[in-house]
Amino acid sequence: MDNKIREFLLSSAEARIAAHVCGDGYLCLYKRKRSAAELLKHSRKNIYRNIFLIGYCNTESVLLRMFEIDVLKVYGLKTQFQKGNTLSFVAKWVFQRIQSFGGGSSRSWFVSKEVFKADKEIVVEWLKAFFDDEAHVDLLRKRIVVNSVNEVGLRQVQKLLKSVGVLYTKFYGPYFYKKCKFYRLTIFKDSIKDYAETIGFYHPKKVNELKTMLGNLY
Repeated sequence: MDNKIREFLLSSAEARIAAHVCGDGYLCLYKRKRSAAELLKHSRKNIYRNIFLIGYCNTESVLLRMFEIDVLKVYGLKTQFQKGNTLSFVAKWVFQRIQSFGGGSSRSWFVSKEVFKADKEIVVEWLKAFFDDEAHVDLLRKRIVVNSVNEVGLRQVQKLLKSVGVLYTKFYGPYFYKKCKFYRLTIFKDSIKDYAETIGFYHPKKVNELKTMLGNLY
């Protein structure tokens, strides 16, 4: 693994990037044939090269813009828009670094020890970014819900919430929908105020929903 991934400490901005990759993002490793010009410039036995792609997909422009700014600030790299409201960029060392912070597929992402041991403000930014992507604000039942196919990762999120004072949560599942197994983490109304004051959202729609819920509770 590239030594570059250990050259600087996890920041709030990078915590958001890692959480977004766990939520609505992805890491994709694939092979691409080298161009004729590249092969002429440097003769190689292997005509294919590995491409380390990092992407984030969301319909909310505020979150996409934050991701774009964070990537430029943390890694000095520009993202590109792809089809389907997706931002992506290519960098092997960043790919490996995000992997080390828990980024992975829907079933394999995790909360890394670096996030668990980080300062509270960094933990809060990780949670906020993850909940921006994954949470549903249930105004009818006065709760916040996250569904995931990843049992281990979601249980770690529950522990992370507890570490910042969001205590009234419960883990449910497995449930089954169209042969797909998933789990549910629920924040109950007794901790909604704690969640709002400590974490909250950047997602504009969820910000308003949370305000509405608080108004109905207090």
